[in-house]
Amino acid sequence: MSFSRPRVLVVDDDHDCRLLLSTLVAKAGFDVDAVADGDMALATIQTRPPDLVLLDAFLPRRDGFQVCSSIKSDPATHHTPVVMLTAFASPDARSRSMAAGADEFVEKPFRADVLLELITQLMRIRDAAHQLDPGEKAVVEGLERKTDGGP
Repeated sequence: MSFSRPRVLVVDDDHDCRLLLSTLVAKAGFDVDAVADGDMALATIQTRPPDLVLLDAFLPRRDGFQVCSSIKSDPATHHTPVVMLTAFASPDARSRSMAAGADEFVEKPFRADVLLELITQLMRIRDAAHQLDPGEKAVVEGLERKTDGGP
């Protein structure tokens, strides 16, 4: 039986940052897809669903907040961890990221070791969630709806 490596989608309009992030996560043992804007990110998610998304907040056309909201509102990708990244950190950017459903918010420049540890932790949480039985999943989803303000 062969196991595929976890896939990370890197979304950043800055070529150098996209290359740095892609190289970093590839060296850590992940498969990587990298795109430059929000529209390409959503198209890639449809054709090659990632296990985690590293998403720049400020992108051309469709920004990271809109992309994150789309990911989190789709039942097929709702549980995909999203790490929002930005060089323009502000309390507003952080709160907009969390409101859009981001799992984490990271300011650029970042420490590579800290980002990789965060990715590893989010993957562990995602893997643990996938191993729940249907009854346990229903309880977790009910708790998520309560914390998201749902019924």
